Amino acid sequence: MDNSEFVTCSLKEAIYNDSEGFIFVYSITSRDSFDRIEYLHRDVLRKKRDVPICAVLVATKSDLEEERQVSTQEGHKLAKRLHCQFIEASPKTAINVEESFYTLAREIRSNKDGQRKSGNPADKSGVSGCRCLVL
Repeated sequence: MDNSEFVTCSLKEAIYNDSEGFIFVYSITSRDSFDRIEYLHRDVLRKKRDVPICAVLVATKSDLEEERQVSTQEGHKLAKRLHCQFIEASPKTAINVEESFYTLAREIRSNKDGQRKSGNPADKSGVSGCRCLVL
């Protein structure tokens, strides 16, 4: 899903509600895609009713350094503001693509483990498994 532009509101809300983790993706070659991330993050928080979420911020196209419009430092700062991990990746060169998903899975598992230890079950349905959404 590219910045959730084509998803209807009701479908988007259903997807958000069922998702346990989110990968926010922007291109280092597009300032516009970077600037939309905070809006998407706020939208997810609103749909999740401001419950803390598991998320990873992924800067893609890291192989296109000469076309870079968004610095690595800006990515780190945004991730810090959003309280999530930051990864630069390149699907073209297969750098950190899998790591992005593994990082989110570890975040979700850590969150679930923390909820179990505090006596607050993460999923009352008894269904195991993780659901994530790439934005």
